[in-house]
Amino acid sequence: MHNSLLEISSLTTFTNNSINLTEVNFSLEKSQIHSLIGERGVGKSVFVNCLLGKEKKFVGSIKYKGEEVSEILDDINRKKINFLIKEPMLADGLKVYENLFLIKDDNQSLFQRINHRALKKKTEEIFRQLNVTIDYRKFVHELTVEEKKVLEIAKLYHYKPDIVVMLEPTESLSKKSREIFFNLIKKLQENGTGIIYVTNKWEEALKVADKISIIYEGKIVEQLPSSEARKNPVKLLQLISGQPVNKHIEDEYELIQQENEDVIDAIFKATEYLTSNYELNDVLMMVCKYSSKIMNASSSSVYLIDDSTHTVMDFISHEKKKDYFSQLKTNVVMEIMKKDKPFYSSSAELDFDKKFKQNKKIKSILCYPILIRSNKTALIVASYDVIFSYEEKHLKYLKTLSKQAAIAIDNTRLLGKSTLLQETHHRIKNNLQTITSLIIMQKNNYKKTHNQNFDELIEDIVSRIKSIAVIHDLLSKDVEGRSIVNTKELINALLSFYVINGQPEIQLDLEDIFIPYNKTTSVSLIINELLNNCTKHAFKDIENGIIEISCKEIKEELTIKVSDNGKGLPEDFKLADLKSLGLFFVNSIVKYDFKGKFEIYNNNGTTAIIRIPREKLLLSKA
Repeated sequence: MHNSLLEISSLTTFTNNSINLTEVNFSLEKSQIHSLIGERGVGKSVFVNCLLGKEKKFVGSIKYKGEEVSEILDDINRKKINFLIKEPMLADGLKVYENLFLIKDDNQSLFQRINHRALKKKTEEIFRQLNVTIDYRKFVHELTVEEKKVLEIAKLYHYKPDIVVMLEPTESLSKKSREIFFNLIKKLQENGTGIIYVTNKWEEALKVADKISIIYEGKIVEQLPSSEARKNPVKLLQLISGQPVNKHIEDEYELIQQENEDVIDAIFKATEYLTSNYELNDVLMMVCKYSSKIMNASSSSVYLIDDSTHTVMDFISHEKKKDYFSQLKTNVVMEIMKKDKPFYSSSAELDFDKKFKQNKKIKSILCYPILIRSNKTALIVASYDVIFSYEEKHLKYLKTLSKQAAIAIDNTRLLGKSTLLQETHHRIKNNLQTITSLIIMQKNNYKKTHNQNFDELIEDIVSRIKSIAVIHDLLSKDVEGRSIVNTKELINALLSFYVINGQPEIQLDLEDIFIPYNKTTSVSLIINELLNNCTKHAFKDIENGIIEISCKEIKEELTIKVSDNGKGLPEDFKLADLKSLGLFFVNSIVKYDFKGKFEIYNNNGTTAIIRIPREKLLLSKA
């Protein structure tokens, strides 16, 4: 047992507000990476809190190098046991280089004999070795979420502790930072450090772990070498999801492996890719590609759902066979999602073709819902150019893929939440640059024409700033951190600036259409300009002003129509000869940013129509 670093025996907790651990046994040896894997909410955080000393209500034994430490867990850092968890264990009021060395020795007070010059030099050397580009002179509170985690990784590299406990260590990390992290894992292991790797990303754990423990509902349901888990991902997935493992699983797996080696490989590789922190469009496309492959489908599609509005937010498809393609109607997608179970349909049914918005050569479909914590999230559809007779194994494949896709989609949302603050700084900077450009254009136009009084000029500037500010307000209210905006909510928010005491009267015909953040500023500006134009010019000497606004998807285009019953345009008005700076903005953004079309004409008042190709606003193209 001379290599034993940690021995946990019969660990049982008694917590009122979370799941309890029951008779958990866990061990860690020198230079070993032992991964504890399981879905969210099964007890992983409770396990880590016990080691942190946060969880007081437990029984059982925790031994470090043979010495009982169950009663002195608060002093565990003195034993060279460090943690990499979600909440940064850093001092915000100190600088980066000071935090790097902020661990109290048993024989030395925290700030005794600090040589700042030497610390800075040492920090530069550590950062160089790890390829870290953080400015070590910054205060920690100035760092992004990702930079703080990278700093903690650098601390581990410097102190080389006996044991590191990691909880979801790659969360919030970019590709470059993950490379730094996995490089650190190797260096620590070579140094003899034992690592407890706690995660729901089982594929990630398989890459690095020597031993795997699967936890489900507070219990360790199985421990096995990672080599065995790699050979048998079917068994591993069943254990993780709490499904009963067939006692003949080994024989079954051998049979499946012989008959469908490429299918199992596709599932494994697909889920390995999907559960990393990729962008949403990567996730959706990988679902489509691997669904086509493992299901041997002509094409596959994913419909991304907004459960709160019962709307399809985005649709993405992969054609394994060229020109074999289908797209279900939105109401059909939502009906399938309501049933919350696999759905099959074929051309043998009389109403088969009525289910589709588009259908090219597809004769049968097999659908599987993707759920996240019981919320309807997406729908996977495998499409075939023949009447496909599916078997139980096909449902198992789709279920496996949908489960991993759910984790991946959820990860993108969690990443959005965890990085929202740092992204907001970047967004606001870009929007401030936009505002500055608008003000400069307004000033130059004012100098040239002098056709606007100063109060109106300021009001126009303020309205444009408000149209951008409203986007941040909407994003801040999105509990899922998705960085997307519903155009219906956007238009209603903009109207609040213009409607006073019920005037003018507003008539709305709006669909739930979701667009990514990086397109929202432009859309908000053009809608704002049209509303501003109506309220400023259309209703002079008219008491009962009416504005009609529609926003719909028509023939693969986002179509925005704003009409009023006002006095109309001047007789000599020509769009090609614009004198209005606001309409110039609209025309320029629609034409050059979106490759769309803008037209405005008299029609018992004024009617403005904007048509933007749907492909320019797709979430998956963002």
